[in-house]
Amino acid sequence: MKKYFVLTFVLAFAGCFMARAQKVGLSLNAAEAAYLGSIDIEAQYALAQNWSVSAGGTYNPWSWGKGTEVERNRRRRDFSLGARWWPWHVYSGWWVSGGAMWQEYNEANILFSKDNTSEEGDRLGLRLGAGYTYMVNSWLNIDFGIRGFGGNTRYVTYECPTCGKVLDRGDKFFIMPDEAVLSLMFVF
Repeated sequence: MKKYFVLTFVLAFAGCFMARAQKVGLSLNAAEAAYLGSIDIEAQYALAQNWSVSAGGTYNPWSWGKGTEVERNRRRRDFSLGARWWPWHVYSGWWVSGGAMWQEYNEANILFSKDNTSEEGDRLGLRLGAGYTYMVNSWLNIDFGIRGFGGNTRYVTYECPTCGKVLDRGDKFFIMPDEAVLSLMFVF
């Protein structure tokens, strides 16, 4: 009896998604992957003709030049919840977005930085973005955009990426560019 109840529940739940074509989108951000190998995935659900909600995450465990004088890293993981407004139709055309994001990070010698310090901590704040989605066909889109992130961070700054000597610690307000969006979006 219990098996039939579970099977009925699973089929009914799956049927809700199958009955609503073009409601779910799954994005993989190629721009984040190109920038130091981050894995960035976002799922979206269309609520109405002009609104969608999203949940996403980014993960980057990599370091380059470990044990050398110029170790570089942008290790991080973050989780976000948000919404997009589409003036024309969901998953097509221009969009603006907003939401909340939490990020755990460790950054040292990013790109052209001449500073050899390392900073790690937690960030919590709001994320705003805008962009354009080009429909390739009924199940594939290309997403272009940019996002900013602002809020509060609790951080510790170290003298170098590997030594562990603390230079500074505390809380501070920040506003920063978050990511460039160049995503493949699969629409179901």
